[in-house]
Amino acid sequence: MRKTVVIEVEKTYCDACVRKGVEAEATEVLTLATSVEDAQDRAWDLCLEHSITFGRYLIDTLGVGDGTVPQAAAPVPVPEVDEHQEVTEVEPEAVAEQPAEAEPVAEVERKGSVVVAGLPDDYDVSDYRAALTNLGYKTVHKAQGDTVGIIVGTNGANAVGKLLDASEKTLPCLSTIEQPGAFKAAVQSGVLTFPHEVPAPAKVYAVRSTEPEVGSPEAIRAWAKANGVPCASKGRISARIREAYKADMAGKAAA
Repeated sequence: MRKTVVIEVEKTYCDACVRKGVEAEATEVLTLATSVEDAQDRAWDLCLEHSITFGRYLIDTLGVGDGTVPQAAAPVPVPEVDEHQEVTEVEPEAVAEQPAEAEPVAEVERKGSVVVAGLPDDYDVSDYRAALTNLGYKTVHKAQGDTVGIIVGTNGANAVGKLLDASEKTLPCLSTIEQPGAFKAAVQSGVLTFPHEVPAPAKVYAVRSTEPEVGSPEAIRAWAKANGVPCASKGRISARIREAYKADMAGKAAA
């Protein structure tokens, strides 16, 4: 037969919390007295929070120490254990292994800028710019003070302005036309060289002739005037006159 015994447990509450209508168990006693008689009227029960707060007030006022109050450890509640209850030991939880910090990525050394005339073989615009950036070079449309060379790729010989400018500034050249796959090999090796001379531009600007271009409005008006066909000197040329001009040109070409 079990017998239940009720034991009253006396608790002491924080005087500062009680004033606010809160019941918080006191863990510390603050006494400001020089005798036992005074201690009865000048002692306060305080919780952990108010004990730290009032302690800081005293230190700030009296200038004791470095102005800090050691953090008191909160009381650890001890659970009531039934003597007849079996206690199961709990294995400590395994501490998760912290991931290793990633090694910092080395910054690419900046080596200047490069002019690109035409596309290097097997590369589009975004690819060759990214490849040059990874090699440490900046892509520019015209040679600058830090430009170290020019790359000539597909249709690069048609970039008249770039080639003339590179020739005037005696820039070295990497021509994938003369050496196919050279740019790709440079990207793979991480070393960009310029072993060629700048090629001559493919386009040549011819001096304009005084005769109007065949099929142009000027040419049709000149034909109409020479053949006595009424045609306004300005404005839109009628379809009838254009057809007559084309038929006459086709007949002369066949003859």
